[in-house]
Amino acid sequence: MRSDIPYAGVLLQYFLAEDPSLEFLFVVGIRECEQYPLQLIRTVPVVSIDEKRGMLETLFCSYRLGNRITDINEQKMYLRVFDDRIARIEDNETIGAAVVLTLQ
Repeated sequence: MRSDIPYAGVLLQYFLAEDPSLEFLFVVGIRECEQYPLQLIRTVPVVSIDEKRGMLETLFCSYRLGNRITDINEQKMYLRVFDDRIARIEDNETIGAAVVLTLQ
């Protein structure tokens, strides 16, 4: 992992997805960081991922990894949030929505 890119928080829940039109992998997940509440994000292309060490590096940021989402229906639900959003390569990430948890 490169040390010259900024740390962008922890992806508490995440999964890898592919953009068939551009032939790269990106990550969708729920991110936690100091500056913001929990957010659903889509990263720019993944440069490297080390799930054993729990680290991910994109073109512009690094993330610590939490739990991988393996349920296909849950992945589709998160991807629908980004259906109408264009992910520009020069952005660090695309933010889908703040995540609100209600505990009862």
